Amino acid sequence: LNRTLFKPINRILTEREKKGSGALAEAEDLERRVKAGGKQYSDVLRAARASGYKLMEERRSEELREREDSLGSLKANIEGRLIRERAALQSQSTEARNQFDALPLATKIRDQILKPLEKSGRVD
Repeated sequence: LNRTLFKPINRILTEREKKGSGALAEAEDLERRVKAGGKQYSDVLRAARASGYKLMEERRSEELREREDSLGSLKANIEGRLIRERAALQSQSTEARNQFDALPLATKIRDQILKPLEKSGRVD
């Protein structure tokens, strides 16, 4: 019985066990490789995202620098124009004061306003 029945059955069971454990080992190896690939994918994705954020931040800071430079030159231009306009206004003001003669105006005021009041006797 041992030679004819149990030995072939035991051999078949042993082969099945080897195949089963081999398949299990192969499945575990495949699972390990998939996990490693997933981890590698996550790491590469994280690195790419960080690189993208860094590039965006560099571009943003460069744009801010350009904007600040532009604003600085615009402020300098406006300040220069403001100084020129103030000087022109001061010059015009000085010229107007120099050309203004108060004596004819005072005489006119006196003749039109104060003399009629003196004649009526109402000088307060």
